[in-house]
Amino acid sequence: MIVDEAHRLGGSTDQVARFKLGQGLCEAAPYFLMLSATPHQGKTDAFHRLVSLLDAEAFPDISSVTRDRVQPYVIRTEKRRAITAERNRRTWNLTWPDGEEINRVVFSGKEAKQTPTARHLTLEDSRIRGIAMRLPRFAPGQPVSVVTISGIPDEIKGLWSLWRIGIATMDWNRHRIMPLFLADDGKIFTPTARHLWDRLLTVTPSVRGHLVVDDAINAFDRLSQIAEEHGRSIYDELIQEHRLRLNREREKSEYAFDARHKIIERIGLPQVRDYRLNLLRQEEQSWYEELERKAQVYPEMVPLLIIRVEGGDHE
Repeated sequence: MIVDEAHRLGGSTDQVARFKLGQGLCEAAPYFLMLSATPHQGKTDAFHRLVSLLDAEAFPDISSVTRDRVQPYVIRTEKRRAITAERNRRTWNLTWPDGEEINRVVFSGKEAKQTPTARHLTLEDSRIRGIAMRLPRFAPGQPVSVVTISGIPDEIKGLWSLWRIGIATMDWNRHRIMPLFLADDGKIFTPTARHLWDRLLTVTPSVRGHLVVDDAINAFDRLSQIAEEHGRSIYDELIQEHRLRLNREREKSEYAFDARHKIIERIGLPQVRDYRLNLLRQEEQSWYEELERKAQVYPEMVPLLIIRVEGGDHE
């Protein structure tokens, strides 16, 4: 069920006809999608009624409506971030939000080989990486689509997922995207995970059904554990990159403080030198304290997409 201008369903109270209509629709439909350019119109009670149509248990009262709790239920696109993409035979023509146009673009390795004159955009491009960073998070218990994908063997069956592994510090953030494929026999196949990602960038999968409730939760839990294990190497690389960056900053700053210290000791009256040296020591102490804060790292592992693959699509 898809409802446009869905903010109208919130109504002025929970007794108005439009809200009761929304309750009836969401109870009758297995899937409920609400579209609105203005879901929150400044009234928290109306917005609470609106999100309660999506999950009444998750939003029992107004106090439950928080940014973190609402985020998994909302996919938000701002006009300043929207990208126009037009198909041109085997390639795409893109128009970025700032008006820049890029023609003859492809996204998969196979397409790049077929059209060598095209521009191959990957996650190495900061703008493409930025789009991936803004993908909505996959919430635990969210239905998992069961799909078939043309061009892959029938024996490829299992859970495919996409994860964002990263670290955040006071002034520095780094992320990497990790595809993961868990076959039905319990084995992890990294090349297959990348191949499926490549196919998903090229073709539209056919949805055959969904894993719901317990099956969806079990799939999420299994993949989360495996993603944590396989994402460890990525996390360690990001930590090492962060430490090297801090070491370079430390060496440059210590050299600068040492040079300033020597200059102050050679110039001025003793009282003036002592005063300037004291200021320099205070500045250096503040810098060391800030460096310690920068060294604090917060890990991040975010599920972006989970699907179950049931082989190829031969229709």
